[in-house]
Amino acid sequence: MLLGNYFLNRGIDQDDDRALAAYTQATKIDPSYALAWAKVARATVHDTAEGRTRSAALLQKSLSIDPNLAYAHYELGRELFLWKWDWSGAKSEFERAIEGDPDFLLARAWQAWLTEGILGKFDRNIGYLRQMVSNDPLDAEPLWYLAINLEYAGQLDSAAATWQRLLEMQPAAASYHEAYAEVMLLAGRPQEALDALQKETDESWKQKGGALVYWKLGKKGESDAALARLEKHAASQWPGPYDIAEVHAYRGETDAAFEWLERAYGLRDSGMTIIAVAPLLHGLRGDPRFDALLHKLELDDWKRQVSASWAQSGGDK
Repeated sequence: MLLGNYFLNRGIDQDDDRALAAYTQATKIDPSYALAWAKVARATVHDTAEGRTRSAALLQKSLSIDPNLAYAHYELGRELFLWKWDWSGAKSEFERAIEGDPDFLLARAWQAWLTEGILGKFDRNIGYLRQMVSNDPLDAEPLWYLAINLEYAGQLDSAAATWQRLLEMQPAAASYHEAYAEVMLLAGRPQEALDALQKETDESWKQKGGALVYWKLGKKGESDAALARLEKHAASQWPGPYDIAEVHAYRGETDAAFEWLERAYGLRDSGMTIIAVAPLLHGLRGDPRFDALLHKLELDDWKRQVSASWAQSGGDK
């Protein structure tokens, strides 16, 4: 189990298989080890319908052994959120996880995202994540979530510092340098973004970052070339259609951005879950097509529900 956790948290694609093998070995040693089955579900590749179906079945197996296992309910909540887009179902599973383990701060952070982050309110989420980082400074998962939430909250200096901390821990992790470059770009420091991007270990993520950064630097040819390479492989790997939509939106190519968002919707790209707050999509908000997309995702209705609940509770949720 510990070996699987180590590999899963390294952020290196080739280590995902090692994590899966370690967790699977744990289930062979003890088939009644409910947590191990839930971890196998977590390490299973989710970028195909078959993978998501297998993962859901593994979580049900875990819960058949221990119906109150907080981690299994947390993972089920993540799957309902990221790929099923079942907002109320995800919230219920996170609540089950918290009920089973009141100190499960990551479940609390995800619940806060669903009920507050979607409204652009990130303080509670960031608070939980900071507490987790304080409790275990070497746990990369809450650090990753913290960096993302700080970016969405517009706290770009803190987001950059968090990415730098992650990069010190995991310099070879795929997408981390590109994510740091995006923060630098949003902070108006494109040359620093370009410098960071040169260290990106994953070629596809480097192309996404290049398409963004070169555009900001006025190098349209380089940006076009990076975007073309990114689009060529978008259907088969990450970064996928959602990420390409972000690039087009940033470049002011609204029609192309919506075309790729529709593709992302059809493929159930998990990136669609953040469209309401993603900084790179800022230029699309206000377009009727954006509102229509929120409606298709039922995010407009969910936002109304949680907004009403927020107002009724006086912001104390």
